[in-house]
Amino acid sequence: MSEYPRAPRPVLPRPGEVLKIQENDYRYGFGELVLRVTAVGSVMTLDDGDWLTVVGTHIAWNGVDVGELQIAVRMSSLISQRGRR
Repeated sequence: MSEYPRAPRPVLPRPGEVLKIQENDYRYGFGELVLRVTAVGSVMTLDDGDWLTVVGTHIAWNGVDVGELQIAVRMSSLISQRGRR
């Protein structure tokens, strides 16, 4: 009996983790976003895939905390983020 390999599963980010999110991997994004996660919400399924609600502190290009954001992040991008660590 052969088993098919399982697709990689996204691992949810944890508070304190810093994510670099590309423009096409968060909804209504403009440019790359660096976000220090403070909370993780629910998963929503949309026409273009699954998205995770994430709350965090936006970190500017110069390392300064800009403010809090709540965004939807493409779940498939979290698989590739974990693979780079």
